[in-house]
Amino acid sequence: MENNSSLQIKIDKELLRQAREICSEMGLDLPTAVRMFICQLVRERGLPFTPSAAPREEELFYSPQNLAHIYKGLQDIQEGRGITKTLEELQAMEQQGGAEKQPDEA
Repeated sequence: MENNSSLQIKIDKELLRQAREICSEMGLDLPTAVRMFICQLVRERGLPFTPSAAPREEELFYSPQNLAHIYKGLQDIQEGRGITKTLEELQAMEQQGGAEKQPDEA
């Protein structure tokens, strides 16, 4: 008698694609990774990781607040309200202890 059971879950197609890709990069297939997860779950009698609501770095970059800030900066530059510095000027400012406020930045 076979001692195996099947597990069927619904998952977003893109999430599934990404999971398969990551498993492949690790030399695993997805069913093996899921079995590993379940074994760890049973062994530790809990999740084998600490759940976190902290967003990933790219999620922070593309957040609505950050994008609004970026677009405002671009608009300011296009309308002549920006201050441009060369890389050398920025490096010199950094060596002098940081950038001082420019009169038109206030």
